[in-house]
Amino acid sequence: MLTRLPLCFLLLAALIVRSPLAAAQSPGTDEIKVEAPEFGIGNVCRAGDWCGVRLRLTDSAIKQREVLIRVVMTDADGDRPAYSRSITLNPGATMDAWVYFRLPFWFRTGETVLVLVNEPIADDREAIGLRAGRLLARRQILPGGKVQDAGTPLIGVIGAHEMGLRQYATVASLGSMLYPALGHEAVESVAGLTAKGLPDRWLGLASLETLVWGDSGGGTDADISQLRGERTRSIKEWVQRGGHLVVVLPPSGQAWTNATTNELLDILPTVNIVRREGVDLSEYRGLLTRSKESALPRSAVLHVFEPLNAAAPGDAIRVLSGPKGECVVARRIVGVGAVTLVGFDLSSRVFSQGGVLDADVFWHRVLGKRGILQPDPKEVVNRGQTIAVDHVIASQIAKRGTAVTGVFLGVTVFLIYWVLAGPLGFALLKARKATRFAWLGFMLTAIAFTGLAFGAATWFRPRRFEATHLTTLDHIYGQNIQRARSWMSLMLPHDGTVRIVAPDSDGQPQVPGVRHDLGGVLSPWDPVGNSQRSGFLDGREYQVDGRDPILLDLPSRSTVKQVQLDWAGSPRWAMPHPYQGGTIKADGAKLNGSLVHELPGPIHDLLICHVIGQQPVGVDTRSRLVSRVQFWKWPANKEWAPNVPLDLTVETEQTQAMNSGELYLSNIVPTSNFAMGITPAGDARAFRSVVEAMTASTLFPELGIPDDAGKQSSMSVAVLRREATQTLDMARWFSQPCVIVIGFVGGGASQGGAAAPVTVSIDGAPMETSGMTVVRWVYPLADVPPGWRTFGDLPDAK
Repeated sequence: MLTRLPLCFLLLAALIVRSPLAAAQSPGTDEIKVEAPEFGIGNVCRAGDWCGVRLRLTDSAIKQREVLIRVVMTDADGDRPAYSRSITLNPGATMDAWVYFRLPFWFRTGETVLVLVNEPIADDREAIGLRAGRLLARRQILPGGKVQDAGTPLIGVIGAHEMGLRQYATVASLGSMLYPALGHEAVESVAGLTAKGLPDRWLGLASLETLVWGDSGGGTDADISQLRGERTRSIKEWVQRGGHLVVVLPPSGQAWTNATTNELLDILPTVNIVRREGVDLSEYRGLLTRSKESALPRSAVLHVFEPLNAAAPGDAIRVLSGPKGECVVARRIVGVGAVTLVGFDLSSRVFSQGGVLDADVFWHRVLGKRGILQPDPKEVVNRGQTIAVDHVIASQIAKRGTAVTGVFLGVTVFLIYWVLAGPLGFALLKARKATRFAWLGFMLTAIAFTGLAFGAATWFRPRRFEATHLTTLDHIYGQNIQRARSWMSLMLPHDGTVRIVAPDSDGQPQVPGVRHDLGGVLSPWDPVGNSQRSGFLDGREYQVDGRDPILLDLPSRSTVKQVQLDWAGSPRWAMPHPYQGGTIKADGAKLNGSLVHELPGPIHDLLICHVIGQQPVGVDTRSRLVSRVQFWKWPANKEWAPNVPLDLTVETEQTQAMNSGELYLSNIVPTSNFAMGITPAGDARAFRSVVEAMTASTLFPELGIPDDAGKQSSMSVAVLRREATQTLDMARWFSQPCVIVIGFVGGGASQGGAAAPVTVSIDGAPMETSGMTVVRWVYPLADVPPGWRTFGDLPDAK
């Protein structure tokens, strides 16, 4: 017997060495050197969002070979999504490879990401047709830059100069939280990006709300001629999915107007660009600064934009004009996003180093933001607790029904069993003088209730795939693209592995290995605010395509798995549109025209917003909306049924308007009054309904500070925060005339859950969904650039 023990130990050791986990953890010399020169866009990433890492690999092999790269994360269930891609390496040569993955909300500075490089083995069962073989390299990657909190918006800047955008990061502190003194969130700018260094997939840009292209003269790292191929495609798709590209034209080297050097030319505004020299920028002071004394160039280059006659609606929108009516900022709507041209050379030394440009004067009007960025101490107000507006998402998609039924049934069965097997059973036996059969009665009762519990559990066990969802669906009238983000709780009733596939641009299941235009991407999702990394003890690894994550092979344990679907494609729902082919027109603050929709259900909690036009140049809009706005809000019990015309003229006259858009938006923000003993409600009560939360998320950058907050020392204003809904707001539309319709389908007072506009597929069949869809529709009105007031009327803030 003793002679067999060494053999047993050898066999056990061999099994350990051969196990995948041991292989991943085995020490030794790596055959491939792995570095990460870029973690996130410009070495900046945001927790809870998509992130791209640019890996640099150097192979020590003596011949060319293909390798499999895996970036291994951990999801909310403790399973390990391995975002994978293959690449062919040459001996001694350095190769770069982008891999894309979603960071969990708990990811912070100091966290590491595991990168594994393996020999690939062909396997059609895997997401990319390869599985991991022999381990070639293992590396724990520490982000080399900054990991932003999930509540921090990001603006990317191509070029070295930030053009005043850093002013959006001016903050005060509330405990460990940072926020603008008279706003709700600080916006971080990511400067120093280069044309050659941009990611090759739109996922690498997904964390940005805006990308500003400056310093684009010839010979610089921001030269547009350096943008080619997949990087061009990534920007175009990012814009179509809702991104805002802002191009600050340089004074010379107009490569932007040449189709050979500029692969983005087909998405630029359809305008004639006129170069003017010797322009005195002091004439444009009201658009650039609040100061009356700051020196502005007396002989500068300025580009003005003339819409072409051939421009289609939405292709040449005049956003800002000079004092003589010449357009200096023009825009084009592209899908759900936009491209904006700026005629001022904001990357010049006077603007980039002189501190002349005020972001809350110029950029507010371009980006649709609000808030005093550099307030006077007398303007600062007391701030209260931090309230997250989108924490409600997790509770909205939670599948409680089956679990509650199961728990109630279990408690009921146990109580009946305890009564029968305990006091009641013994009392009956005692009454019959048969207490000697107590143990037999107890055993029979236990057997009976064991069978009852097993049968009930089997009966109530889920038998079909289904999902609960909360979805946002966006559409701009006149565009052939809709965008959706859907948070889903998937009921997976079987044990093993379940493959779910994202829809393509037409809503059909995508085919692995085929590059699609638009369509959907999938990622595991963890609840907003989640800071725990617990999960099942049997956490499993599953492969995800690290470039085009269109499917997930999810571990299934007869439980729920939460995922996020980001989709864009051809229209899935018949959104609101002018009735009988008519138009919507504005006569000042009055709207004329009718709307109708063919959605699969009535719209409830309808909110109509009319952006009339920007405030005149010369009006201090720092703490106010840059535009004049009106809102009309329907009561929760009123619905807009499909195929029923909505006369905007009548509706806006009969429905009580919030006469001041400022007042409506300020009232969304919770306040407290210490003198009266009134304290703000907590997270769950401040935005106690998904309607309130998603409306606030949609309008988030427009939410201000109540006007009387600074006048009452006893008043405290809450700091609002968003995490899961970053980049989903509609701020840009508050910089130009339009009509915005926000409503909800499904989940109303008289409705049950409604199916999602797009859904995932299992075995080629769409998964059944039930929940709520937030409908957000925009009708662009005729452009009306703001007029000018005398600059002497401006308050001097410097």
